[in-house]
Amino acid sequence: MFTGIVEALGTVGTLEAGVSTTALVVRNCATLVVDTKPGDSINVNGVCLTVTKINSADASFSFDLTPETLRRTALGSLKPGSLVNLERALTPGSRFGGHFVQGHVDTTATIRSIRQEPPNSVEFTLYLPQTSTEQLADAFTYIVPKGFITLDGTSLTIIRADAQAKEFSVMLVPYTLEHINLGKLTVGDSVNVEVDVVGKYVERVVRTLHSNGTGVTTASSSPTSEQLASARQHALGSLPDGVAGRVTGDEQALKALEAVVEKVVKMKLEENEATPEAPMKYEFDSIEEGLKDFTEGKFLVVVDDEDRENEGDLIMAAEHMNPEKMAFLIRYSSGLVCAPMTTERLEELELPLMVSKNDNKEYMGTAFTITVDLIEGTTTGISAADRAATVRALADPKKKPADFARPGHILPLRAQRGGVLKRTGHTEAAVDLCKLSGLNPVGVICEIVKDDGTMARRDDLAVFAKKFGIKMITIADMVKYRLKHTLDGW
Repeated sequence: MFTGIVEALGTVGTLEAGVSTTALVVRNCATLVVDTKPGDSINVNGVCLTVTKINSADASFSFDLTPETLRRTALGSLKPGSLVNLERALTPGSRFGGHFVQGHVDTTATIRSIRQEPPNSVEFTLYLPQTSTEQLADAFTYIVPKGFITLDGTSLTIIRADAQAKEFSVMLVPYTLEHINLGKLTVGDSVNVEVDVVGKYVERVVRTLHSNGTGVTTASSSPTSEQLASARQHALGSLPDGVAGRVTGDEQALKALEAVVEKVVKMKLEENEATPEAPMKYEFDSIEEGLKDFTEGKFLVVVDDEDRENEGDLIMAAEHMNPEKMAFLIRYSSGLVCAPMTTERLEELELPLMVSKNDNKEYMGTAFTITVDLIEGTTTGISAADRAATVRALADPKKKPADFARPGHILPLRAQRGGVLKRTGHTEAAVDLCKLSGLNPVGVICEIVKDDGTMARRDDLAVFAKKFGIKMITIADMVKYRLKHTLDGW
């Protein structure tokens, strides 16, 4: 067990791959080698490693890295000269600071931005991928403002978190920047992430309560004070003695636990709402609210009529798509990514329909064209990065037919002139949203599916939208809005 309080900065000497392991040598560890012996544990950039050799002459430690460690962490990106954070394991007499850190990396995060915060602090914003380990399906569940997080072995406090964007921010003061490696990193670098272990205990307890029908039983997604108190008490009671004592004796740790309890209880309530005995209660967002997010490059969940497909699509303007957003779209959808656009744009790109209108036997009569991939800057066309590049290019008026390969991995769709006033489909809704937002009239859509592979229906979509903080609107409301807001030439 560690605290996340970095004791020293080491320098990578060598990182050499062997037959079954990779040997890592870290130098400049003079303050730590004195009372460390082979077999001891040291936290190296957030990863608990076993010391295999100590060289007092150059004050260095040697470690063996398994393929699993290299796959799960960012240690494989280290190079000779890289600075690494070091901390020895706690002993019974150690003074405790920071928070409980295990040295078990949950995932890695990428630095999105580094911003100076006057007078002398620096704010780091990081992107966290949706899927981390098999044991931790969504690390963002445990990320709450004012809660703890470990970045490259450093205990830090989260100042803000955006669940939809999968971004969170931490603030570092000059002393911290000087004494850890984060101050030497740049945008695009990856760091190891370990979420607060207390949050994991809390979720386990709340899941148990939920499965046993204890404590979390209401159909409302707003937990009562009694529910939260019960869940909090069970959570504290389940913690190991040392952890429980640490939490109850630390105001910040207790607040972090309470925040995680509330977040997980709400999540469990939302998952439990859609039952015949307790019908889902939800309200759709207004078209005005949806357009605001859409214009800012965020996804919308757009739901059609229950008597039509009774499905919901994730929809975004093509010009706002990037690899991370495309990966999110693919992860939670059928994966059949389509790009609705106007007839005029299809003609500019010389993209004919797959079949004529009379020969179209598709269930809803969706007007599919031949498929495409962007040629320049892509490889096979199937990756999230390649597909994001292709849809952005489809929305770029400078791109011509010769810029695209046929066939490909993106399905352009022809929207009917008049939009949802003509056809109440997701294809037309996507183009209408683009036009109403003043964006190039090319969208990206894909149907949302459940984890079991079946289509997500309204109740499922409401839970999904709440979980990821995405606005949910209906095509029926879009029709009403369009009747009051005309679009010239459309």
